[in-house]
Amino acid sequence: MLQPNYVERIADACARIGNESCDESGFVPIRNLLSRFDAELHVRPLLVEGMLASTDAPDSSSQRRTKWAVLVDSETYKLDSIDLDSENRGQPLSSRLRNTVAHELVHSLAFRLEEFGISFNGIEKKGRSMGELVKAIERFTEKLSPFLLVSDKALSKAVSGRTSSLAMEDIVRLFRGLGISRQVL
Repeated sequence: MLQPNYVERIADACARIGNESCDESGFVPIRNLLSRFDAELHVRPLLVEGMLASTDAPDSSSQRRTKWAVLVDSETYKLDSIDLDSENRGQPLSSRLRNTVAHELVHSLAFRLEEFGISFNGIEKKGRSMGELVKAIERFTEKLSPFLLVSDKALSKAVSGRTSSLAMEDIVRLFRGLGISRQVL
């Protein structure tokens, strides 16, 4: 059985990655997340909404390294590189696409913990413990992906200087400006 703080450590890493990937307004563009995860986005026909894939690619030192790709279904999502490059707080990609990409990127953490500074005592690289970790990440992925999309900076800006509670209009403006659904918020 996994220790409860394992998922908490992954959530902390996701929050750190989201904070590192946000722009000056606190918005986290998908292109920044993809870059931080050293991943590419591919829009193509799939039988599912999205999936994560890996390939071994040679790097500049002629060594092989894992390259990651987030694949999204072209029937579900109509977008191109211009849409991805021009995404910003005022014009976010669809909240469903943003969450799908974040969800798939969280999946990649199970295979590259050290790359993002996550370490666990008692987790073996190969064996039952690592398998349990992968299953735990799968169970909690939907709960972890918002940490990639909502930066501390954006939340701080939303509440900074407020002397009253957030009204429903403020919350709607917040989740729309962050490019997330109300369920993700």
